[in-house]
Amino acid sequence: MYSLIRSMRYATLLVASTFLLGACGLTLEKAQNTVPPGSPFEAALHSGYLQLSESEYSEADYRDSDTFADRVIATSLGEPVSPEELAARHLPEDKVGELNSARQRLVSALDATARTKVPGPAARAQVMFDCWMQEQEENFQPNDINRCRSAFESAMAEVEDAMRPPPPAAEPAPEPAQPAVPPPADVGVAPRFYTIFFDFDSDAINDVAARVIEEIISDWAGRDGGLSLVGHADSSGSADYNLGLSQRRAKSVRSALGEGGIGDARMTDTGVGESDLAVPTGDGVREPRNRRVTVVVE
Repeated sequence: MYSLIRSMRYATLLVASTFLLGACGLTLEKAQNTVPPGSPFEAALHSGYLQLSESEYSEADYRDSDTFADRVIATSLGEPVSPEELAARHLPEDKVGELNSARQRLVSALDATARTKVPGPAARAQVMFDCWMQEQEENFQPNDINRCRSAFESAMAEVEDAMRPPPPAAEPAPEPAQPAVPPPADVGVAPRFYTIFFDFDSDAINDVAARVIEEIISDWAGRDGGLSLVGHADSSGSADYNLGLSQRRAKSVRSALGEGGIGDARMTDTGVGESDLAVPTGDGVREPRNRRVTVVVE
């Protein structure tokens, strides 16, 4: 009788194991049978996430293979696929700040038309950011972490270089009889579009926002140009409340820029509430990318 019970248990375990192994990779197989979407950015996302899914599957990491395969499928269906949220991963505490700053850079570029202006590098930056997140969560393969981080930085450098405005047109050469005009002391080209993100239901300047504000001050405190500040809110809360919150966010940024040496007369600020969402959502949705102040240097 004991021998019979052991045999039955063994058979049950064998069937269960066979079922689980057979199920592994079904999401990848489904993703491999999808058709890439039409836009260059989405097609590049589709290809990049498929490569990640196949790579993780080859390492028997079926959970992450399925995660990336799900993104392939969503892209093929025309669904918006954003860079992975930090909350989706259990990250080492000392790596959260670096990853959060990297994600803010990426989201700012994507919001500033990088998807259409430089679709290939923009898609590669998003895929490699998600790769970096996945490897950093595992946190035991430093070479893979560095590979994904370096690929992200390389792609972001291409994106940010392409998104910079062209240098101003050269002044016409002086007539030979006139003395040569010395070149201007400052010939660097600074960005003219910045995005500052806020925590939920807050107009306080957090650490990430402070770094962007410091960058604006460094770029423009000693230059000419007016700064237009527009505050935004997500769709959670009433429209009237969100309008006031967006105005307070714009004024918080204006105050911080003023303390850093940007003359108040150079700045204008306004708030538009939830009327201009970076990420379209239904009413009552908390969306971090919609809680922002955009700064345009004119």
